[in-house]
Amino acid sequence: MPLLNLPNEILLQILGCITKGADINSLIQTNRHLYTLGKPYLYRQNATHHNSMALDWGAQKNRLDTMRSALEHGADVEATFDGPVKPTGLRALHRAADIGAKDAIKLLLDHGADPNVPSAFGTALLLACRRGHLGAVEALLESPDIDPNAVGNSRVKDTPLCCAVDGGHFEIVERLLACERVDVNQPSLDRGMTPLYISVIMRDHEVGQRMTGLLLAHPDIDPNLANGDGWPTPLMEAAMAGDIVRFRSLLEHPRLDLSARDDQGKPVLSYAVLSRNTELVQLMLDRGANLNEEYRDGSSALADAARYSRASMVPFLLARGADPRIGLPLHAAVWLDIGAVQPLLADPRTEVNARDRQGRTALSHAAENHRDGAVEALLRHPNIDVDIKDGDGMTAANIAEREGWHDIVDLLRAFESRT
Repeated sequence: MPLLNLPNEILLQILGCITKGADINSLIQTNRHLYTLGKPYLYRQNATHHNSMALDWGAQKNRLDTMRSALEHGADVEATFDGPVKPTGLRALHRAADIGAKDAIKLLLDHGADPNVPSAFGTALLLACRRGHLGAVEALLESPDIDPNAVGNSRVKDTPLCCAVDGGHFEIVERLLACERVDVNQPSLDRGMTPLYISVIMRDHEVGQRMTGLLLAHPDIDPNLANGDGWPTPLMEAAMAGDIVRFRSLLEHPRLDLSARDDQGKPVLSYAVLSRNTELVQLMLDRGANLNEEYRDGSSALADAARYSRASMVPFLLARGADPRIGLPLHAAVWLDIGAVQPLLADPRTEVNARDRQGRTALSHAAENHRDGAVEALLRHPNIDVDIKDGDGMTAANIAEREGWHDIVDLLRAFESRT
């Protein structure tokens, strides 16, 4: 008797003896009648014995027909599909969000999928934000149960907004900011960075500038939140990067705190000096920044310029009233190059023989670190004293001899013989 002449009950019994879903599918594909009869059984068998893998496949391929059939025949909408080595916690909703399948997302949400459950790669919303899928983001935000601030699990700790900002996805950022439940100031749990902080440190200046402006326009933005306690504020980071556009955007915010300090007690002016951008420094001075403040570590804006910046910043600050007696800028300058030493020595206020906490002069530091150009420049100063001893009773020549810098020793001995 031909197979198709058998009663449906017998055909279903035959299908029930086949354990592999692929074999069942191969059989029912041979005939329209078998397909109509066996399709419901195939999906029920998949849901019961194969962890609803048909739903997972449909979500990965954005096959709504497959997903509907799987759900109609008992597929578990919260089934997890782990990798071969490590558990991932991925569900069909995560798969759909990862490829931006907004209709698949709506289907799964209509069948009770939890929009906030995390996977090893984050929540569905976080995945959609990271990939830049605007439609998927909108579909997820339509869920009344969505938590738009939920972070991932122990492996992924960024917020959806942080991910969207970091990826430069402007439309998604705008959509998230329009959601009243989004916390615009919530930092990522691992890096501690707020969305605004991320936008300020973005290397792509054009994208970062636009993103910073977008975030600063939000009524709840806090422009002063740093990357953890004592870390630089967004304004400090913009200053250090020398980005005048982002710096101005932050500077003009009505709630900006210009008195903020980092964990070393240093203000924004110190970071502006480090940028080597005189326009940034002038902006801070115009806002009343104290150019002659001595910082907690004993330095000053002028000392920071001498130690870390190009030499051109030193005369710029001196011309605007920086006091070379505050913060020992000459000590700092000998570490950089002769270009930073010369303008300080030319200023009549500079105390060429000033000592630090160890009793050392700028000449002692230059001798110890083999800064021969700085040594020569210092020796030309009319008030230089080569016989000053530090806290250990050593002169500059003694220090250079200890370090084995014989050429420096010769310079100092030759100077002593002339005086």
